[in-house]
Amino acid sequence: MIPQLDKFEQIRYPDKLLTHGASIAIGFGRGRVVKTVMTTSAVPEYQTGIGDVDAFFARTIRLCRMNPAAYFGFVTASGREILRKDNDYAKDWLS
Repeated sequence: MIPQLDKFEQIRYPDKLLTHGASIAIGFGRGRVVKTVMTTSAVPEYQTGIGDVDAFFARTIRLCRMNPAAYFGFVTASGREILRKDNDYAKDWLS
């Protein structure tokens, strides 16, 4: 996921975004998870899936020997339901 984040570096600073435009999408799942509609002009496209973000956090939590309960303990019941839905990584995050 880290190499993929480099693509998003361009949108941190709005100059190029304002000049060239952009198609930005975040979806569930992993990989290219959003179907984009072609516009009349070609614009840079940025996509990520929440599943990729979850996979990144799962690995980071493990590598840093973090306690996920300390970070996710505040999550409401509906938030817990959303985290668990189609997310194999979250099963170890919530106590």
